[in-house]
Amino acid sequence: KLPLSLDDLNVVVTTLRNTAVYDDILFTALLITGFKTLQRLVELVWPNGPKHQSYRTIPLRHSLTLTAHSASYTLPRHKGDSLGVGSQILLLAEPSAQFDPLLIFREYISARDRRFPYHPQLWLMEAGSIPTRAWFLRHLRRFFPPAISGHSMRAGGATALAAAGVAPALIQ
Repeated sequence: KLPLSLDDLNVVVTTLRNTAVYDDILFTALLITGFKTLQRLVELVWPNGPKHQSYRTIPLRHSLTLTAHSASYTLPRHKGDSLGVGSQILLLAEPSAQFDPLLIFREYISARDRRFPYHPQLWLMEAGSIPTRAWFLRHLRRFFPPAISGHSMRAGGATALAAAGVAPALIQ
């Protein structure tokens, strides 16, 4: 599968920039957050099969901390979590970039909190349920061919960091 590039992301952001469609706002936030934080798709959305879905892996809204320059939340459990304590996900503002990932994330949180103020899950679709892999890939196909997959976010984010000169030991 091919990695996404910053230019690829900019196509999505530019196309959906002024949308009022809640699920488009969610998709954009998931795509940008996954790319910038090197998260796996399964850390952002639920697997398609109910037997693989667990609330123990779902980031919760109350774990979110927003500052002027960052957003952070707890990823409770994931593939690389050998101690079972979770990880803190950090998304930084990039006001001079083609698009500011923190601004996109804040737009989603604002829409989410207006619509679902009492739901505990961080990521929610317009219907009030947790997005699935199939849902995400349907939205991804609107912009990219099958050679771009869920893993393309993480691969593209790592590639972008390497191209920016970040030491390989810091890219995980």
